[in-house]
Amino acid sequence: ALARSEVSTRVRPRAAKHAACRHGQHGIDSAGAGLLTSPPMARHIRCPNCGGGHDLANPGIQMIVCDYCQTTIYWDAEGAAHMGSRSVLPEGDTRLFAGAAGRLAGKPFQVVGHVRYQHERGSWDEWYLELGDGKFTWISEDERRLTREREVKPDAPLPAAHTLGVGSALTIKGVRFTVRESGQAHCAGAQGQLPFAVLPEESYPYLDLASDDGRYFATLEYDEAGQPHLFVGSPISHEQLTIDTPRPEVEKDLSSAAEEVSCPNCGAPLEQPREREVQTVVCAYCGAQNDLSGAAARVMGINPEQKPDFLLDIGRAGNLDGVRYEVCGRMQYSDAENYRSIEYLLWNPERGYLWLAEERGHFLLMRPTRQAPRTSPAALRSARPKTPVQVGQQQFLFYETTREHLTYVDGALPWLASVGDQFTVSALVRPPQMFELESDGEELEYFIGEYLPPERVWQAFGLKPPVQQPAGVHPAQPRRDSPTATAAAGIMLVLVLVNLLLAGYSWVTGEKEIFSFRPGPECYTRDVTSGLFTVGGEKILKLVARAPVSNGWVAVQAALVDEQGQVQAETACEVSYYFGRDADGSWTEGSRRGRSYFRAPPPGAYRLIVKAERGDNPAGSEKLNLTLYQGGLLSRYFLLLAVLLALYPLFVFYRRRLFEARRWAEVMEDDDDDD
Repeated sequence: ALARSEVSTRVRPRAAKHAACRHGQHGIDSAGAGLLTSPPMARHIRCPNCGGGHDLANPGIQMIVCDYCQTTIYWDAEGAAHMGSRSVLPEGDTRLFAGAAGRLAGKPFQVVGHVRYQHERGSWDEWYLELGDGKFTWISEDERRLTREREVKPDAPLPAAHTLGVGSALTIKGVRFTVRESGQAHCAGAQGQLPFAVLPEESYPYLDLASDDGRYFATLEYDEAGQPHLFVGSPISHEQLTIDTPRPEVEKDLSSAAEEVSCPNCGAPLEQPREREVQTVVCAYCGAQNDLSGAAARVMGINPEQKPDFLLDIGRAGNLDGVRYEVCGRMQYSDAENYRSIEYLLWNPERGYLWLAEERGHFLLMRPTRQAPRTSPAALRSARPKTPVQVGQQQFLFYETTREHLTYVDGALPWLASVGDQFTVSALVRPPQMFELESDGEELEYFIGEYLPPERVWQAFGLKPPVQQPAGVHPAQPRRDSPTATAAAGIMLVLVLVNLLLAGYSWVTGEKEIFSFRPGPECYTRDVTSGLFTVGGEKILKLVARAPVSNGWVAVQAALVDEQGQVQAETACEVSYYFGRDADGSWTEGSRRGRSYFRAPPPGAYRLIVKAERGDNPAGSEKLNLTLYQGGLLSRYFLLLAVLLALYPLFVFYRRRLFEARRWAEVMEDDDDDD
């Protein structure tokens, strides 16, 4: 679903006010950003609220959160210090933490500051890092996905926020970006030291963008005057960021410890995962979807009484590609035609989230992707099935666009989800892959899925097959052709080609005429013997009989005898030709030419003995003409063998075409109905 990921590459608010001091020490960040200015201050300050001492990381710091009393202290443009509200930052779903040290792309770092931002359906974290060379950089972390960013001066005026919607295209420095999300973000809390002042609950409008190839992310932040500020970054992998220090134990403040959260609908206790941050917890007793993003739980929706037949239970663990994932959420979706599908939200503390989709016994493992199709979302919504769509270096085929809504949800999710949520899904296929675009009008998400054979899922989660046999053909299901069958079909196709070539060669090979004989009308009453002629060394002889018969036939028997009168070879052929007219018009049957092939006798001198018969006393039968040819090949045998050999490859091809027809049947029928 759209809310699966809540991808957020956003950066710090108040950028317009404090852009000059955004990236650290004297304005030089890890990417070489511009010169910074900062108010004069000492390297060591004390909290005006509790007196706690703090050493500042660099002269560009403009706000700190007291480590002892969590009071925010910030400086205005004139350098005067002010004390803000208490910043309470709950434990979040992050790999990094305040004070963490490790290596980023091979360089040592330490976390100096931390800000968390929230939007309508989720949250993300920003980390201010001091590098080993004295420079500073920012890392955005959203559901364990990392992005490194810096401020960039645009090469053209940037549009106002209200002129860009989700799916709009924008070219920045020659790179095409697509708006993936728009909304309002507010600060949920901060820790440590920051090169700008940001107070809890402060809000600002933003737009998130991504390049089509997924290599770059961009954020447009708008200040109070509506002026945009551009920040561009690239994703980094967890292998590029290693943490050497252990995560400290969280010290609970007993005086302000939160009470156990109960379901507002039925009063039952709500079980919340401790190892990750969640926004939605579904009550296991009454099915109420509870929003935990505020100070108190709030019911967003109620599950229907009929529970879907889920294959996997909440908490069940499975091993996918050597990584242990646990089922932490389950969702059922339905479209306008009441077609239902199920998704399982999978969680791993280091890898984050995956989605396992189940449809009629088929499975698709979905991962968020940073790539985007070159075709706009609006164009895809009106595309026809099988329209080619380029995604990176790969070509997919458009499958369908549907409007789906959430009909059931349980477990604990990192976004707000309730029964009735709706979104639009456009699917592209390239078996065994499927690419999906999902949008609710305010956010656009991209996912790449891989078809998993049911046996692999059963084995991964310790289920005994067959749990459920898959029905039909899934859009991303690859053909499971037997390697032996494929190899046999290939070999036979080669043999078919060889025989066709031999047939063509035999057709054009130069056979030569060695003897021609007209036996005359006496051949119908007695044997007629020809003069001597020579037979060469070729193995095949062909006898061709011609007679201008009309509505009759002539049958010829011939033998080759040597000079001693011994028969060495025999053959026969027939000439028949009929014509007439009936209610359907004129018709003909047969031919005035007949032929036969036979094996040639040893080379030497021979005579031809002929005896013929005729039926219906056809006119022209007395003009019988016999011709002997030697050489060439029998093309019909090669053609017959080619046809027989082609039967199996044709069967394999038919099965593949049938498989593909079943894959596209539903959407092609829908498309025909639309037409």
